[in-house]
Amino acid sequence: MVSRFTPYIFPLRTPDESDTESDGGTPLRVHKRDTFIGSVDFGVKPKVNVKDTYVSVDYHPVVFYIKVYPLIEVEDYGSSIDRLWDTAVKRLDGKRQRRLIYDLEGRVTTSQSNAFRLLLDDIQRQQNTVIESRLAYTGKDVGSSRFNAKDVDGNSSLMEAAVLPGDEVEMARLLLDNEADIETFNRDEISVLDRAVMKRNKEVVKELIPRGIKIDRKDNAGRNILHICAIEGRLEMLKIFLEAGMVSEIDTLDWSRHQPHPDLELSTVMTPLHLAVERGHLPIANELITRGASVNVEATNSLWTPLHDSVKGGYLEITELLLKAGVDPNAANEDGITCLHYCWRTGSVPLASLLLSHGADIHAKQNNQSTVLHCACYEGRRELAEFLIANGANMEDETKEGFSPLRVAMMRNHWDIAEMLIENGADVNHKDRKSWMPLHGAVGMGQKRGVEILVAVKGVDLEGQNEGFLTAIGEALKDSKYEIVEILARAGANLETTSYENSSPP
Repeated sequence: MVSRFTPYIFPLRTPDESDTESDGGTPLRVHKRDTFIGSVDFGVKPKVNVKDTYVSVDYHPVVFYIKVYPLIEVEDYGSSIDRLWDTAVKRLDGKRQRRLIYDLEGRVTTSQSNAFRLLLDDIQRQQNTVIESRLAYTGKDVGSSRFNAKDVDGNSSLMEAAVLPGDEVEMARLLLDNEADIETFNRDEISVLDRAVMKRNKEVVKELIPRGIKIDRKDNAGRNILHICAIEGRLEMLKIFLEAGMVSEIDTLDWSRHQPHPDLELSTVMTPLHLAVERGHLPIANELITRGASVNVEATNSLWTPLHDSVKGGYLEITELLLKAGVDPNAANEDGITCLHYCWRTGSVPLASLLLSHGADIHAKQNNQSTVLHCACYEGRRELAEFLIANGANMEDETKEGFSPLRVAMMRNHWDIAEMLIENGADVNHKDRKSWMPLHGAVGMGQKRGVEILVAVKGVDLEGQNEGFLTAIGEALKDSKYEIVEILARAGANLETTSYENSSPP
């Protein structure tokens, strides 16, 4: 007597209609009971055609096996059999479906995709015993071909075993012992090794390295395994690979300076140290530096050093680590931005103080001539701006357009910073390249609050003219900003010198 779902564990013979299940039912009786097909003509080779309605018929798997068994060797029927099989097993629950496919796979060769899918399920459930039994039955060659098949994402069974939780290694070892492909990749060009690193399975990593897996390969973004460890923050993995010989690749750019990847921004081309610092992985950064990683290596074309990433992220400890290791505090990227400039990202006074104590230039200018103080004023970082002024920042430095820090702060409506600058002696009459003063700028932007702040300052020039020979009140009248006209008039602006006709060049 055999169970309904395990009648052919050793399918060395064609199924017999006299086989019975535990409750005495034969395949024919089971078929009549569980499906709506009238009857089964045993011994008669069924006609399977792609256009037939067999594909949509809900065959009972046992009946399906009986009906299609004679067709297994007929290649013309392959696609139809595959679809029939999928339909037949679709309505079985996972456990019975898995057992049935394992039992029949030695004969029903068209069910390989189903068998592989369920093999992955068993791996994820860590069903080592089931797979070992299956190996004993199918033999190594058949088993290996199943192990090296891939799912829709291109992941093999070994790839699934590599990401089991808790440093599980027995499943991977079982697959490797049975010739699972160690150098396979999925559709994203991620390898078995990459997946093990991403999921922190260091025992699988230790199993793969002695078996000869290539640890110096690069993925389709040009990243080696050290880049992956840096991105994922895998310190123990990093140490394993460095000990295994990857020290020589420690400064590798993820795409080379001469062959940048066409689908990547050039500014993303970084070393493992860049990536570790960018993500704030202090232990990874420390290990890489200890093993000889260059702290002054520049990212391709962007010219970013790891210090740029550290300051941009606000990582005080990593910044200190890099400075002690000898990084250049005044290194500038392709836009002329130094690391001190990037303090505006977080407004961190401790970071700025640390950089200045290691020789950072407080007067350094970007390509657009902005200083660190300009950046702090633009972003509304008052504490940072105050710190910079206290340490000698020039409040009259100009950008390419001739804007002073005061002008920049007012353009961004940072009134508290504007008032702080004025209190510290900033020139309220500073003219830009078009002879506009901060008062002209406030009028032009309709900033009543800005106008009020400026006209309250002793010494503000109410009659200064811009390149259009207009005073501030003239600009207000031109644009019909009458509330601002009233503020300026109350402050003493001359209404008689408001236009080109009655004004003279400065």
